[in-house]
Formats: sequence, structure tokens, C-alpha cells
Amino acid sequence: MPPQMDETTRVIDEFLRGFRREQRYYHDKANKAKAICEEELRRSGIQAQVTARVKDRHSLREKLHQRAKVRRGYDNAQDIREDIVDLAGVRIGLYFPNHLSLTENILCSRFQIRQSVDHGKSEHVQNNPGRSEYLAQFSGYRGKHFQVPLKAEDNKKEHDEDEDDERAEYNEEGGFEEEDAEEDMDIIEIQVVSMLHHAWTEVEHDLVYKQMSGSVSTDERRILDGLSGLTQLGELLLEQLHEAHLKRSKSENKPFKNFYELGSFLAAQQLPSGLDNGPLEFLYEFLEIVEYHKPSFLESVILRQALSVSDFD
Repeated sequence: MPPQMDETTRVIDEFLRGFRREQRYYHDKANKAKAICEEELRRSGIQAQVTARVKDRHSLREKLHQRAKVRRGYDNAQDIREDIVDLAGVRIGLYFPNHLSLTENILCSRFQIRQSVDHGKSEHVQNNPGRSEYLAQFSGYRGKHFQVPLKAEDNKKEHDEDEDDERAEYNEEGGFEEEDAEEDMDIIEIQVVSMLHHAWTEVEHDLVYKQMSGSVSTDERRILDGLSGLTQLGELLLEQLHEAHLKRSKSENKPFKNFYELGSFLAAQQLPSGLDNGPLEFLYEFLEIVEYHKPSFLESVILRQALSVSDFD
């Protein structure tokens, strides 16, 4: 083994020893980000499943050695932190793909986005050459990833003496030796995908990447590829279903059944810039009390608001 790879192996082993001690800290940060996302999505009436996770140490070891070959080694732990941005993360699985842009707007207003990456068509095939003889016909993983540092006020929430004790313990054992390293620990990757595609991703990840039952055959890859195509069709149908439901609700002008229906209706409207409807649960309760929780009423309010704003343009 070349001397450079010997040094890289030492750096990786040392990082993983520290990562083992720091996992509870990572879990705390991921769970805080998860709670914030759940609150903001619920506030906006977006139906989604939100999960938090910290990278598994064994799969991380494998990924680090693979990445080290591509980038020709790691000089220190900070190199690893800068290269692997998804040590702790949150995944948002949207019930309706139509809500992707609205979810992105929510994340951008709530967090300071350091970087966003759109994983889309053909990327899966292009970035995985030589993995097998079978060439996928459909795009693989599809989703949008956001790297976000938790703001100071977010870190203060649920902050207690136990977390201070953890930080002290990490410092004593060599976990956080520099301010920059501690700051990087607060970076969370938020992944936004459709719920339908999330299910496919979990199966593909366990089967192909973790290879829990040995190497994947060409037939299995072909089936996964076909399922990927079906999820794309499913997402298209979900978008159409969502639009058809909104169109029918608008034409029938029936009262919204819950604040999620209200949220879907508002998400489809061209709201005036800077208009904040506040927590939708409270708005829905108020509209229900005054019996104004119908599409026609809200459309007239939005139109009047838009006209009043345009008067000052």
C-alpha cells in the first residue's frame, strides 16, 4: 500500500473513533432539524413524512475508503468533514410532488442554505459507470438536497446542561478540538423527495449499496430500473390527482375539510409578495368559525390584497 494511503487509513480510523463518540451529538442535531422541518411544514399545511438519521459507522468507513481513492486520500479529519456533508441528515418525504417548490421556499426562509444540489435525470447512470453490465433506462435517485447550518436560536432550543457535558466530553477525548470543527458539526443535510420515490430509494439503497444479501444480479437491477420508471409515472399521476382535486374543490366551492386542504389551495394561488398567512391551523379555525372557509371567499380576499399591493407599485 502506498505511504499516502497508509496515512489516509490512519486518518479515517482516527476520524471513525471520534465519530463513534460523537454520534449522540449528531443525533441531537438531526432531531432538532427534524422538529423544525415538521413544525414549518405543518404550519404551511404540507403533508409529509419527516425522518432524521445519522450515518452508520460501518457504511461510513466503506464510503470514506471509496472517496479516498477518488480524491487521492485525506490529510486530516477536517478534510473528511468537508467532503462528507451528510453525516447527519433529515429526509422530507412529500405526499404530493407538487409541493416541492413550496417546500424549497419554506426551507430557504427558515434556514440559511449553504448549498443545494438537485439530483435529477440521468445523473444516476452517469455517476455510476462500470457498476454493472446493465445500463439503466430510467433516472435513478431523484431529489433535492440542502446543506444547512442550524442557526444560533435553533441550537438554543432544547439546549441543556447535558449537551454542555457532551461537548466537554468530546473535547477531552479529542472530538472537537477547533471551533471550526465544532461549527461544522452543526451542518445538516435536508433531503426532499416524494414519498413514492422515498420507498424505492430505501429498497435500492439496501439492495444495491449495502448489498445486504450479496452482489446484485442483472435481473435484479433491471427490476429496480423498471420500478424506478413506475415511480416516475406514479409521481406524475399524483401531481394530476392533486390538481384535479383542487379544480373540483374550487368548482364545487365546498368548505375545506381540514387545514391541509386549505394549505393545498393556498399553495396553488399566486399570493402577493411578502404575504404571510401565519400558522394554517389557526387560520383554518378562524375561517371555520366565521364560516368563510371556502375557495370562493379566499379567492376574493387574495384578489383584493393583490390589488391593494399593486396600488403602491
